[in-house]
Amino acid sequence: MLHEHHIIPKHMGGSNDPSNLIELTIEEHAEAHKQLWLMYRHWQDEIAWKALSGQIGQEEVLQMVFSACGKANKGNLIPGNNKGKPWSIEMKEKFRKAKLGKKLTNSHKQKISISHMGDLNPGKIYKGRSWKKDEITGKRIWL
Repeated sequence: MLHEHHIIPKHMGGSNDPSNLIELTIEEHAEAHKQLWLMYRHWQDEIAWKALSGQIGQEEVLQMVFSACGKANKGNLIPGNNKGKPWSIEMKEKFRKAKLGKKLTNSHKQKISISHMGDLNPGKIYKGRSWKKDEITGKRIWL
């Protein structure tokens, strides 16, 4: 079985142009990603190498991708893109539609409420306790 491999990986700016594609066996494909990972240390190549060589399964792949995306992309950035490009309008709409009709649990609502307290409501009573903002650190001090 042959795999299509990007000579210049897409995460490094490569395209799907036929001149950038080569057919490799699974073993050759794994070795190609291993060599790319050893040269450039991009997490995408490490995951591809380990998955193609059978060192990790699908669950570990997803775990590594989510972990790497969280480290590489703070905020609303495209997963798997180290360039930090903002989401497109289409991507934002896709995520918005996925959330439609979902109900929040009371526990989740309470956590959101607490996070919104921020610095806007110092002294507000919460569960019988109040707090003030520390003048030096800027953090909450519960009274």
